[in-house]
Amino acid sequence: MNLTETEVLVSLELAPDEPIFGTPESQGSLQRINEGLQAAGITARHRMNFRDAAGGPGFMALFVVPVAQIVIPALGVVLVGWLQGRAGRKVRLKVGDIEAEARTPEEVEKLLLCAKEFQQGPVPERSDTQELKGDP
Repeated sequence: MNLTETEVLVSLELAPDEPIFGTPESQGSLQRINEGLQAAGITARHRMNFRDAAGGPGFMALFVVPVAQIVIPALGVVLVGWLQGRAGRKVRLKVGDIEAEARTPEEVEKLLLCAKEFQQGPVPERSDTQELKGDP
């Protein structure tokens, strides 16, 4: 999937023992995710739902989120809620060519921070004399 420089791909991976997509439980989980994103003011584009045909781990959903909306408290609450819904779930974020995975609330927070920093570009290095003079 091609993303622009202003987008982040959020993938929600099912736990290995989670019911297949299409069950009332999985539909309810997806509805809560969509409601949480909307309530947070996040205009994510829902891309797809699927599960590996062999019954192994698969993705519940893929969302494309504008990088400007990677507001850690808002998006983080939705993603942590997904993780805490069932043991073994994972969240993946893809920014540019870099993809990373989180399994805990702390890892979700770090992923969101890294995604935001990555999108903002490299931080210019400051020399010791600039810091002493107070130059920006």
